[in-house]
Amino acid sequence: MKSAFIVNLSRGEKIQIDEDEVPKLVNGIKNGSVIIFRQGIVNPSFIISIVRDMNRMRFFWEEEKSLEFNKETYPDKKFPKELSMKPLQDIFETIKDKLLEAPKGN
Repeated sequence: MKSAFIVNLSRGEKIQIDEDEVPKLVNGIKNGSVIIFRQGIVNPSFIISIVRDMNRMRFFWEEEKSLEFNKETYPDKKFPKELSMKPLQDIFETIKDKLLEAPKGN
């Protein structure tokens, strides 16, 4: 993963998302349905903007530059072929099944 994004909401909240969550975002906006991300649940009607998360990406770029420097400096040492940004933690992992269940009537 090489991109990260922030979904800015109308009340000032910011939800970080990974690039693999973008299709979920697009579908939620198209359908007008609630979107469950790893870091939050969003009603698409409150989305103001979607921007690149330059802070997360900056750390990734710094690691990538360091890796390239080390590969040139220490050619005999083994390094990973390619870096990847660590995915965000899924804060709903333990309750995801309950979130997706339809509410039961009385």
